[in-house]
Amino acid sequence: MSRFYALFAPGTRYEVPVYGRPNDEHRFGKATWDDSMEWEANLFYTDDSHPVFKCHRGLLKIVIPSPAAIGDFVWTWYSECVLTEKVLRLFQGNGFTGFRARQVIVSKIKRKSKKTAEVPPLYELEVYGRGGPPHPDSGSLPLPEWTSLGFPRYSSYKNGLLVNEATWDGTDFFEIEGFRYIIVTERVKNTIVEKKLSNCVLVAVEDMSWPEGIPTPEEQYEEHEKIGPKTDPEIAQRDSKPTSELALSPPMLPLLSKRKRKEARKQIRKDLIEQDGGDDSRIYSSSTDENE
Repeated sequence: MSRFYALFAPGTRYEVPVYGRPNDEHRFGKATWDDSMEWEANLFYTDDSHPVFKCHRGLLKIVIPSPAAIGDFVWTWYSECVLTEKVLRLFQGNGFTGFRARQVIVSKIKRKSKKTAEVPPLYELEVYGRGGPPHPDSGSLPLPEWTSLGFPRYSSYKNGLLVNEATWDGTDFFEIEGFRYIIVTERVKNTIVEKKLSNCVLVAVEDMSWPEGIPTPEEQYEEHEKIGPKTDPEIAQRDSKPTSELALSPPMLPLLSKRKRKEARKQIRKDLIEQDGGDDSRIYSSSTDENE
């Protein structure tokens, strides 16, 4: 039986890791998106299981908090995993499968001095390997499809996020259906440990647990069901459109910070107005958010 591990940013998980330096979280910090980044609403879970409604378009452009923030791995607040060229070459040299790398643009370095060294080439780790649905022993069960909302299709895991080797495609980097975690094989873990790579944490998948205080997918689904079916013809027509506007439905808005709700709502509104030819009369807006 194979062993598998989840690759996380330091400080985002509470389980006991099989590898990771406790002080890396404070030593390196996290990168932020450049203000020029374009994004689309798409629900996924970050390293700490918080639901997030963003994924970027095009090349990743980041602002690094300081020159010292560049470890072997660099992480953004939206959980993008960025590699230095050294680590990319290491992974490629070992023949690891299931990932590709895209150039990352560093638009700014905060607290930069005249003595600051040049930033090494950075690459976003994009995982395309597939692990299939969670193993039934995880306790993660299929949920009804929320096609219009783009929600995950599985409930929270109860006994670790176990890999079903019958549906795993055999790649070294992969994701389990319904959860945007980077899962790696034993040989990837061994390489990271052997080379003592910085600014990363590895957790055995069987040790993973859903963080306390974070709404589970099944709780979100139950809250969604309480609202009931939408009967207004205009809303029904809107729901049938393959747009992202419902990604910020009422039960999900409170899961974002006040600033992020404003930012997400503003961008959603802008995108939808453009799609509707300048007509903003059909865009949902929370009265609570409008007053924030």
